[in-house]
Amino acid sequence: MLPRSLSHLSDRALAEQLETLVSRERVHAAELLAHLAEFDARKLYRPAGYASLYVYCVKALGMSEDVACRRTIAARASRRHTAILAALADGRLHLTAVVTLAPYLKRLPRQAAVALLEAAERRSKHDLALMLATRFPSPDVPTSVRPVMPASDPAATERAPLTTRPDTPSSGSALQVTPMSCTSAPARISDVSMTSAPPLGPLSLAVPPQPPPQQIRAQVVPLSAERFELRGTISRDFHEKIQKLRELFSHVVPNGDAFALLERCADEVLVRAERRGTTRASRVEADGTPLAVDPEHRQAPEALRRFIWHRDGGQCTFVSESGRRCESRERVELDHVVPVAKGGRTEAGNLRLLCRSHNQFEAERQLGPEFIRQRRSQAAQQR
Repeated sequence: MLPRSLSHLSDRALAEQLETLVSRERVHAAELLAHLAEFDARKLYRPAGYASLYVYCVKALGMSEDVACRRTIAARASRRHTAILAALADGRLHLTAVVTLAPYLKRLPRQAAVALLEAAERRSKHDLALMLATRFPSPDVPTSVRPVMPASDPAATERAPLTTRPDTPSSGSALQVTPMSCTSAPARISDVSMTSAPPLGPLSLAVPPQPPPQQIRAQVVPLSAERFELRGTISRDFHEKIQKLRELFSHVVPNGDAFALLERCADEVLVRAERRGTTRASRVEADGTPLAVDPEHRQAPEALRRFIWHRDGGQCTFVSESGRRCESRERVELDHVVPVAKGGRTEAGNLRLLCRSHNQFEAERQLGPEFIRQRRSQAAQQR
């Protein structure tokens, strides 16, 4: 039971106990990362009904999204470089340093990575950013000029819309297009997403220099119950496509609002997808369930795929032994309950939706890990 007050402690006792608690916390943090790394390596989140270690940390262990993200990154880095755990335990490295160094360590040769870890020891976030900027210099940030709403303006209480067409007024939020480079391209992440902390001041180095290319999702931040902010980086090709859309739909969206154009395109795609889903295959069961033209073939026709998608609700159907169904709706794939290699047929009763992680898990469970490794190696060689 925690004491209600520490006022009875002397100054010396309080300082000593504080140092002891910090030391214990470092050791426990290193042990936690070691357990997370081994848990991730064994992929034990899959039989528990979770698609990734990140989701398991948030849903099962009750971590916040940013804490789960940082610990997932640090755990995977510590598995590749075990010296990280000892450095964390005795205070030579802090968690922020490990997360910041992770993308560099992943791409450097082992000897260079060890040297980088040693150079980063006992550095603050500011000093670490300066060291990385010296070793891995980034190009200058392009100049950007943005209009600021006057504080006296009543509309200043709301976020001012940014538009890609300064010559016409905007009736709603628009996509801000800022040139980053001639070769910049959109990126995405595997299971985690993390928002960088804001700079501490005009000359602050709190935000580290641009690390080696890594996968980062576009940020979607809720502004109100009905409004969201979307921020990300687009490629030159995507920017040119937006310009073409602005010209083609200028009679429908006269102000050229980029988000209005993207929403209209999304509506068109969804309508077409629904129309394809309502089409029937050449063969149907008595209850109208679509049938494959050739049930012995692995590939399912579009109508059958749409039927399975609607039946399973577009969600992974894996259920753990405790009865928990995986909540993943990302990278969902069509899977044969009885594999085709074991005589499974392509029909509604033998098809289900699984996320990528649980699809691989079921394949390993039914066909064996060694068989799956061989198939993956063969596919990689063919590519």
